[in-house]
Amino acid sequence: MSDFIGEFENMDLSELKDKQFMVAISNGKRDEYGFLCSSLIGPLSFVQMVDNVQNIFKNEVLHAKAMICGLEFGSHPKFLSENTIDYIEAKGDQIITDETFGSTDDKFTCKAGYNG
Repeated sequence: MSDFIGEFENMDLSELKDKQFMVAISNGKRDEYGFLCSSLIGPLSFVQMVDNVQNIFKNEVLHAKAMICGLEFGSHPKFLSENTIDYIEAKGDQIITDETFGSTDDKFTCKAGYNG
């Protein structure tokens, strides 16, 4: 358990915006690789991923697992970190609005992360 609280942070997600993602319901420890296979959807754009992560949290009251799609066979899968998912769950509407209309806030307190 970390001291990260997504509602109080302003995370730099810029390195994720040009990626494609797969999203599923998380299963097991949140910073590991387990997810519910029957819930897997994608490929998704950045905004679609944010929307789905937020919807899983709001509607199912479960955490999501977001995987960055890779193009190289045999490469290790990369999942967004627990803190990044928490931030998206907390501020998904703001993230989508900023992506749609352009963001003016560049005072970041942390950076998006992934494991893998």
